[in-house]
Amino acid sequence: NGKTFINDTYELYNKRVNVQNGLQGRVAGLNIQEVVVTAGLIPNAKSVGSATTVIVRGITSLSAYSQPLIILDGVVFTGDLKTIDIKSITEGITLKGADAENLYGSRAANGVLILSTKGPIQFPQPQEPQLIVRKNFNETAFFFPAIHADNNGFYSLEFTMPESVTEWKWKLFAYTKKMDYSYLEKIIYTQLPLMVQPNMPRFLYQGDKIKLQSRISNLDTLIANGKIECIIEDVITGEDITSKILQQNSKPFSVAAQSNSSNGFNLSIPNNLLHPIKIIIKVVSKNFADGEEHIIPILAKKILVTQAVPFVFNTSQTTITSPILPNDAEPYAQGLFVAPQPQAALVNALPSMAFYKFNCAEQLSGKILAYATAIDLMRKDSALRNAYANLSAPNNEVVGQLPDEINEQTMPWLTLQKYTTNHQMQLVKLLDTINAKQQIQSLLKELLVLQNTDGGFTWFKGGKTDKYISEYLLSVFGKLKLHSFSQNDELKGVIKKLIDYVDMANNSYEIISNNYVYCRSFWRNDFTVPEANKTVIKNFVGSQWGKISQYNLYQQALLILNTQTYLDDKSFEYEQAIKQLQSIEQLAITDDENGMRWKALSDEDDISISTEETIALLATVFKNNGKGTTVVNNIIKWLLTAKQEHSWSSTKSTAAVVSLLNENKMATAQSTSIMATIGNKKMEATNNLVQNKPTDFILINQPSFQNNIILNQQTNTTVKGNVLYYYFTENPPVNNFNILLKKELFYFNKQTKKDELVTANTILQTGDKVMVRLTIETQKLLQYVFIEDKRAATLEPVDNLSDYEYGNGIGYYKSVRDVAVQFFANSITPGKHTIIYEATVMKEGIFTNGIASLQCMYKPGVKVYSAGSLEKLVCGEK
Repeated sequence: NGKTFINDTYELYNKRVNVQNGLQGRVAGLNIQEVVVTAGLIPNAKSVGSATTVIVRGITSLSAYSQPLIILDGVVFTGDLKTIDIKSITEGITLKGADAENLYGSRAANGVLILSTKGPIQFPQPQEPQLIVRKNFNETAFFFPAIHADNNGFYSLEFTMPESVTEWKWKLFAYTKKMDYSYLEKIIYTQLPLMVQPNMPRFLYQGDKIKLQSRISNLDTLIANGKIECIIEDVITGEDITSKILQQNSKPFSVAAQSNSSNGFNLSIPNNLLHPIKIIIKVVSKNFADGEEHIIPILAKKILVTQAVPFVFNTSQTTITSPILPNDAEPYAQGLFVAPQPQAALVNALPSMAFYKFNCAEQLSGKILAYATAIDLMRKDSALRNAYANLSAPNNEVVGQLPDEINEQTMPWLTLQKYTTNHQMQLVKLLDTINAKQQIQSLLKELLVLQNTDGGFTWFKGGKTDKYISEYLLSVFGKLKLHSFSQNDELKGVIKKLIDYVDMANNSYEIISNNYVYCRSFWRNDFTVPEANKTVIKNFVGSQWGKISQYNLYQQALLILNTQTYLDDKSFEYEQAIKQLQSIEQLAITDDENGMRWKALSDEDDISISTEETIALLATVFKNNGKGTTVVNNIIKWLLTAKQEHSWSSTKSTAAVVSLLNENKMATAQSTSIMATIGNKKMEATNNLVQNKPTDFILINQPSFQNNIILNQQTNTTVKGNVLYYYFTENPPVNNFNILLKKELFYFNKQTKKDELVTANTILQTGDKVMVRLTIETQKLLQYVFIEDKRAATLEPVDNLSDYEYGNGIGYYKSVRDVAVQFFANSITPGKHTIIYEATVMKEGIFTNGIASLQCMYKPGVKVYSAGSLEKLVCGEK
C-alpha cells in the first residue's frame, strides 16, 4: 500500500511525476487541474543506443580529456590521467546524454569516458525490475490523513490509497480560527508505467472453462517487450495448481509506446476442485514490472446436503448405521453433534441470531434480543461469568485466510472444519457486555430505517408496511421488557409509534387477528388499549371458539392464551380454554428420552409457522396454567433434541426457543464427552457450557461413507445427538408443497430481431444482453419467501442496485450479490408469477449455469430448486 503525498509548496500543472515503490510519491501543488501519480522501479541502466567509439591507437596521452567522469575497468577513476599507461587500454568509448545518465546517473550528465585494460568493456548489468503484486482493490478509499507542517507554514498531507489503477476524486476543506475557509476538489490518477489489468471473474464453477483476458498498458515513451505469466494456487492448502488448470502459463508480449494491448490464458477448472483459488497475473519487461492477485471462489455444480442420523444411548458404546443416500451422492465430510444441556443450548444459540447473514426487520429484532439476552445472562449467571473469564478467542491461524465475500453462503463446505473456532470467536464478542450494548444501539438505528411513517415496519427496506411483521416485532419488544434494555428512550418512541399503528390496523372485527391480540397483551399496562379495540378484542376472541376445530395447534395455543388474558375467568370461553388445554396435553407423546411433542404437528401443512414456534408457545400456555415444572421441562427436552447444531429451523423459531430457555432455567447435569470411531479416524464432542466442542468434523477422501460408526462414552449417562453426513448431490430431498420453480434465459437474436430461448446450441457473444426469467407456480399462499438465483460466472447484472421492486403480481426486495441475485417476497399468492432481470455476457468460455432455489424463510423445510435449467452457457467471439 504505497502512499501519496499532496504538498502545497509548489505549483505544477498537468505534471507527470515518477515515483518508486508501488503507489508512493510526492505530488507538489494544490492548484493543479489533474495530478498523475505514476509508480514503478526506475532502472539504473538502459541499453546503449548512441555510444561514440574512441580510437586510442596512436595516442600517447589522455591528458587532453576533460570530462568529469571516468570509468576504468568498471570503477570510477579519480586519479591523474597521466598515470594511466595508454598501451594497457584495450577498449574505450565515450557516452553522452541520456545513455550516460541511464548507466551512471546524474554524475554523468556531462558525459563519461569508459576505459578497459582487461579486454572488451563490460557495462553495468541492468537490475531486474522490482515486482510488487497489487492485492488491495477496494472501490472506496476512506482515511484519516496525517498533516505535517514545515518551518515556512506549508502543509503536507499523507494518506494511504488502495492499489487500484484508477481515478479518484480528492476533496479538501480548510479553515482558520477566524473562519476563513477554502475548498478544493481535484482528480488523482493512480497509474504505473507498465500495468496489467486482468478481467477477473467474481467466481467460477467446477468444470468451467474461461479465457482470462488481461489488458497491458504501457505509459512509457519506449516500446515494452516482455513476458506475461499466470500462477494459480490453492488458497486452503497453498499448493501451486497452475499445471492442473493451465496448459501454458507464460507468453511473450509487446506493447507500443503509450499504448495498450491484450493477452489471455485459457483456464479449465477441475471437476473435483472445492477450494478457492488465488490467481496471480504478472508482466515483466526490461525496465518495469506489475502484477495483480485475486482470490476467486470455486462453486460446486452439485448441492451440499446435510443428513442427520439421531442417536440416544446410555451405555458405554453403540453403533450407528449409515443412512440410504441418493445414487449420485459424493461424500464430503462426516460430523458428530452432541445435544447440549439447556443452559449451554441457550448460550450457544445466541451467535446464530446475532451474526445471521440477512438484516430484515425480524432478523434485526432477533439480533437485538440475542445481545440483550447475553447481557442479562452475564449479569445473573455466575457460572457463565466464570466460564467467560477463561474463554478467549482462538489464536489458531487458518491456512489461506479467506476474504469476507467467501462466506458460508458461497462455499459452506469451507466452514465445517473451523465451525467450532468461529463459534467460539463469536461468543467472545457476544458475551462482552460493553460490545453488546454498542451493537444494540447500532442495530436499533438500522431497525429504525425500516419503520415507515405510519409506525409499522416493512420486512425489507423500501417495502410496504407489513402487518404481521409489525405485530411480531411488538411481541419481541415485549419480551425485551424482561431486560434493562427496555428502558432505552429511543426504543420507547419506536414502540409508541408501532402500537399506534397496530391499534389502528386492528380496530374492527373484519381485520383483527389473534397475533395482534397476543402482541398487544405485552403492553396493556404501558399503553392503554383504545376502548374501541377492547370491545373488538373481546368479541373477536369469544367468537373464535366456534372455529376451534379448524385451528392448528399454534392457533389453538394463541386462542387459549388470548382468552385467559382478556376474558373473565368465570366466562364460558375461559372454561373452554382450560378444557382445550387439557385435551392438548392428553394428545401429547411423552417419554423420558425425547420429552413432550405432538404427532399432529407432523401432519400440518402450515408453511408460515415452524414446529418449534408452536411448541415454545404451548410451553408458555402450560406455564401460565401452573404446569411449568413438569410439562415445560419435558417440552424443553424435546426442543433440545430438535436443534440443528446450535440453532433451530429458522430465525423466528430460534428466537422463540431462546426466550423460553431464558425464562425457564433448568438444572445443569454432568457434562458428557462422546468419541466417534470411523475406520482409523476419530471425532470427539462434548456438551458442557462454554468451553466446549459440541461439533466435530472429518473430511472423507473416499467414494462412499463407512457403513458403521462406533460411539463411545466414559460414563453411562443418557446422551443425545446426531451423526451428520455431508454429501453433494443433484437430487437433494425436498418438500415442495406442489411448488414449481423454473429458470430460463433469453437473448436478442440480431438476425431474427426477436428474443429467443438460450439453448445448448446457442453461442453468446461478449456484450450480449441476457434476460433471466424465473417462473414460480404455487397452489398455496407462500409467505416470506427467499429466492436465490446463482448466476453463470460470465453474467453480470445490468442493474447492480439493491432495492424494492414491484411487478408481475408480486413485490420483492432485490439484493445483488457477488455470486447470485436474491429476492425476498413478503408473499406469493396462488397462481403463476415471474421475476425478470437482465444480465450482460462479460467473458468468453464455457460456463455452468447456476441453479435457482426457493425457500420459505420461516418454514425452511419448504424448499425447491429450479427445473429445466440450462446446464452450460457457451460464450465466444464470432
